[in-house]
Amino acid sequence: METENSGRIISATPGRLRVRVDRRFRGADLMHRVNNRLEGQSGVDAVTTSATTGSVLVNYDQRDHSTDDILALLRDAGLIVLGVTTGEMPPEPGNSEAATSIVAVVDELDRRLSAYTGSKVDLKLLFPLTLGGIGVWQWLKYGSGFSTAPAYLLLWYAFDSFVTLYGRRRRAAQSGDEPGQPAS
Repeated sequence: METENSGRIISATPGRLRVRVDRRFRGADLMHRVNNRLEGQSGVDAVTTSATTGSVLVNYDQRDHSTDDILALLRDAGLIVLGVTTGEMPPEPGNSEAATSIVAVVDELDRRLSAYTGSKVDLKLLFPLTLGGIGVWQWLKYGSGFSTAPAYLLLWYAFDSFVTLYGRRRRAAQSGDEPGQPAS
């Protein structure tokens, strides 16, 4: 069932939500309404809209708002987000349901750990530190020998996972999802 001014979630990470408005409902008046409704809200850091691409990007403080809160604000502005049940993100094309479920569970654990520690520790830090700790322990107990998983290999995995996990976040923050697209 299609509803007037409908859209779908394109990406959602803690503190950032992008919705794509269905092509037939894109218009400057809807984008202006969405922008005005969300921009003045406490805890909403930035709202970027584009009638050309149908993109609505909301950056918000995850301590003040959940994804469901932002979806409710969009609904109040007249934009209905379809195809998403509360708390779930649509699977990315090419990913199996099992992979999407595992990623969702890990993302939720990461979000909870980060919230519990006041954003001081998250899984992207804890995982490489754990691998590094196991590597150091094995190095001290068995030396750098090859009788088990070599300590240097675990140390390399710790370093590589840290660079990969934090590098992805840094690259995503530095690059616009749609460079060169005008915002209205």
